[in-house]
Amino acid sequence: MRRSFVIITMAIIIISLLGLIILSKSLNLSGGYIIKDVSKNKSLIVENDTTKAIRFCISYAIDSTHMPSVYESLKESIFCDSILLTSNTIPLKYLPSQVDSFSFKIMKEKEIEHILLSMPDEADPPNYLCVRGFEKTGNTFTVTLVSISSGMFPSGGGSLYEIEKVSNTFRLISSSSSSIN
Repeated sequence: MRRSFVIITMAIIIISLLGLIILSKSLNLSGGYIIKDVSKNKSLIVENDTTKAIRFCISYAIDSTHMPSVYESLKESIFCDSILLTSNTIPLKYLPSQVDSFSFKIMKEKEIEHILLSMPDEADPPNYLCVRGFEKTGNTFTVTLVSISSGMFPSGGGSLYEIEKVSNTFRLISSSSSSIN
């Protein structure tokens, strides 16, 4: 009797763990580039220049009043301290899961829109950030970042950043912004 109880309990635990793994992969909760080192219980973040360039642009957009409607992406929502982030031009695994003190919930754009459209109007859904353009030429990166609402008539703001990598740091060459109505 006791042996069958142990076997059933182990089966339930294994099925639960498999379900969590499948759910986290389908929602891309890890952002696609965090590797767990189970032996040391640490997360190793694997980054490349694409991730660093996007992080630089998001940091600039958040820290300045340069990008119209960026604060609509930062307002409190059902996602607690997470800001919704997506891209329709680069793989989601290159998006940063955190910039400065801000955490991001990285999802496909259709998933974000589905969630935001299903929220009641009185919930005042946040905008989401989307990397709409990314190009690298030598050490120069051109990044288009938008903060946009969901719905039949989306609005928000967008910015185009041209940045340059010098040694291991990035510097802003030029930027331009526009409202989206």
